[in-house]
Amino acid sequence: MRHLFFSILLLACTTKDNTDGSGDSASVIDWGYHQSTNTGWTSIATGFDHTCAIDADGLLECWGKAGEDEREDPLSPPEGQFLDLDAGMAFACALNLDQKVLCWGDTTFGKTSAPPGTQFDQVATGYGHTCGIQTDKAIDCWGWGGYDATIPPVGSFVQISGGYHFMCAMDDAGTPSCWGLDFAEQSSPPTGPFTTLSTASDNACALDDEGLTQCWGDNLFGQSDPPATALVQIHGGARHHCGLDTEGQAHCWGDNSYGQISAPTANFTQIRAGGGHSCALDETGRIHCWGWNAEGQASPP
Repeated sequence: MRHLFFSILLLACTTKDNTDGSGDSASVIDWGYHQSTNTGWTSIATGFDHTCAIDADGLLECWGKAGEDEREDPLSPPEGQFLDLDAGMAFACALNLDQKVLCWGDTTFGKTSAPPGTQFDQVATGYGHTCGIQTDKAIDCWGWGGYDATIPPVGSFVQISGGYHFMCAMDDAGTPSCWGLDFAEQSSPPTGPFTTLSTASDNACALDDEGLTQCWGDNLFGQSDPPATALVQIHGGARHHCGLDTEGQAHCWGDNSYGQISAPTANFTQIRAGGGHSCALDETGRIHCWGWNAEGQASPP
């Protein structure tokens, strides 16, 4: 199953019909750079082939690939006001003002069935499962439990991030803990300490006290070879990572098959890596996206 997640991406890219009907897979690749018309967005989340964001009023909006079933559409988020969100494979989850997790999209494996009544500080989506840090700092997970991906360690945690069948979290001392699939040692992190971490499909990266990036796990696409630049923020996608330096400039590494690591030059405040695309927020709250856009996932409103 090592490259199942990658194979899904490649299959989606090579079987989509193009406009001239030639069937040439190379000609159907759609990459580019797009900006939102609207400003004032406060947070973004990049899924496999869709993207969601929170606007200035705390409302959710999503774009990209729609679900086959209207009841399980990742582009149909719940109503209400939200604080934070994360997006996975055809689903997403968000934290509302009551600190309850609400999920929508593909319901396979129960990954969208957050425990009712539980309050969370953070939520992180994987491939077939979801985990969150509760207000008491313990981790709770739900969904597909293969590779023990829904069996988190016991302890007090301050950050969590989800990959393909594995998760990583960090305690208040900056020590990372990972669990789940470990074929490339993606669930065998260094000791740290770190200030922040983020998982991609089959690897993870973290920032040390000087802002330097250390990665572990799969490196088939160079996703574990970060730049030597000091960063203040990082985020992992399918086969790539992106980060921001102290000036808000974007730095991405890993797979660039669709231009997903070819970031534009701007002053960003948040950056997110998705399946084959990446998005970032600038200082005005405008969304910038680049990379794979066959489903419109890199074309923000």
